[in-house]
Amino acid sequence: LPVNSGSFGANSDIKIDSRKPFVSLISATPGEYSSGDQVYIQVQFSRPVAIGGAPSLLLNTRIAERIAKYESQPNDQTMEFSYIVQLGDDTEGLDYWSDEGLLPSSSMSFRLNDGWIKLKGGNPVVDADLHFNPTDGFLDGNKLVEVAEGVALFRDLKIGQRGKDFKIWFQSYVPSTGGELQVAEMVEIDASAEYEVIGDLTNRDPGDLYGSAVSLYGDLLAVGAPGKLNPTPEIQVLTVFSGASTKESEVQIIETSVNRIEAVKASQEFGTCADVGETIHGSFTLTYTIGGVYAFASAIEFDSDVSADQLKLVLEHELKLAGLIDASKSTNSICDSHNSWIWSVTFLDSSEGVGILETNGDSLTGNGAYISQSTPARDVDMLRGSFQLMNPYNGLVSREIAHDA
Repeated sequence: LPVNSGSFGANSDIKIDSRKPFVSLISATPGEYSSGDQVYIQVQFSRPVAIGGAPSLLLNTRIAERIAKYESQPNDQTMEFSYIVQLGDDTEGLDYWSDEGLLPSSSMSFRLNDGWIKLKGGNPVVDADLHFNPTDGFLDGNKLVEVAEGVALFRDLKIGQRGKDFKIWFQSYVPSTGGELQVAEMVEIDASAEYEVIGDLTNRDPGDLYGSAVSLYGDLLAVGAPGKLNPTPEIQVLTVFSGASTKESEVQIIETSVNRIEAVKASQEFGTCADVGETIHGSFTLTYTIGGVYAFASAIEFDSDVSADQLKLVLEHELKLAGLIDASKSTNSICDSHNSWIWSVTFLDSSEGVGILETNGDSLTGNGAYISQSTPARDVDMLRGSFQLMNPYNGLVSREIAHDA
């Protein structure tokens, strides 16, 4: 009988484990790279893999789609790719490729190129799962549930980014056998209360504004926020030449100038704090308002210790201000709690005005945990005031002349 003395199971030690390997970590050496530099990217799998052919990764450098080539396999569970920075590449956060649809997907980022990646074995046959989740997404909430038997219920998991095909892997250790169970679930994160309403340029009613719209259907109000990138005004410089046969009086050109790059910047600061000795966890949200009116339909959620780079990338994506936001993070030295921080967000072009980031810390944990209201740290400093003209020959001075006369 099985398990009894003399049986096959009692007289052998054979394990069968055909769990599918999946991508568990993607990393690279941090730093600033320029044209010609080589970036090495490591893709780590949950289990040992065997590799055939020349797979590649599709990268997004914001300027163009680039290919990282497979280089080597440092160990059974890691593949290493390399990418040589091209002229024109420009990004504050290199990442793998993701499409620009309403619900982004990165499922095409890993390319086999007629090769294969399989679970390592004497005769590899089990294909590895090469799915990449959409960029900028993160899984938050309670990710550990203890059960003795039956079904494990996760009641407060959340993904802070829209996406077409987030794949969540669940794993469980079985003490009685020493083995592990694993299963995956595909999740679509829809747009919820966000809308992008764009009118038809060739079929409009009088008074319609192309590029912005409001739609009312029953008790549902949809406010349009079209477009993904902030438009850049075009500046043209014309040089005109002419000839004259008569004598012309001298014309002097007077110019006023200001360092516009610095003048149009505006910064806001906010920070977290809690009771003495407490550790802050959880999350907070930011809502962008202009003139007291919500500029976007939903709040943006961040982890309590979100990095400056992640804060910058998410705000640029959600507020449609690509390349126009900078962020920094420092320890809140006046607060005696742990994991308390101060963030500074700088809008690099506030010449047309800037909104306010309203904070909400209801989801922060730790006794007395809160997040301060956003306060201005730097205002726009455009050219203003007046000036005078002086005749160097007689010392006469003109009246005050407005800067924009």
